[in-house]
Amino acid sequence: MSTTKEKIAIMQAFIDGAKIECMDKDDPAKQFNYVGTPAWNWNEFDYRVMQERTLEQKIKDKWPDKEVVMLKYDNSNVLCMECDAECGSDHIVAQSMRGFHTYVYQRPQDDSFFPDTKAVYCWNEFITLQPVAVLFEAQK
Repeated sequence: MSTTKEKIAIMQAFIDGAKIECMDKDDPAKQFNYVGTPAWNWNEFDYRVMQERTLEQKIKDKWPDKEVVMLKYDNSNVLCMECDAECGSDHIVAQSMRGFHTYVYQRPQDDSFFPDTKAVYCWNEFITLQPVAVLFEAQK
């Protein structure tokens, strides 16, 4: 951080509830990490507002060795994969596609992810989950 104005903006974001990351200026990896309560030691650390990761980025972080295909809602509120011209229409079931690994579901209580091979997952007697993504074996 070079200017006082930039530093103030980061500290104001923290006051407003944003999460903050810091990086030790001597860290050769130059990696930012979440810090719960910043010390605001600008001489030794750089600070920034933590950027929220997209759903796709979070899934890729969890399964870095897989190819992630996000699902989208069609007109009937069914999640499906966009398909190229060869298949003719969007897919709801991915198991028949080459390299299929698993579906990815998001838990309703904490937004964490879990894999399952079923195209629809019955969470309990009241909730049925649809997958948010499909994992495929990475093409080499």
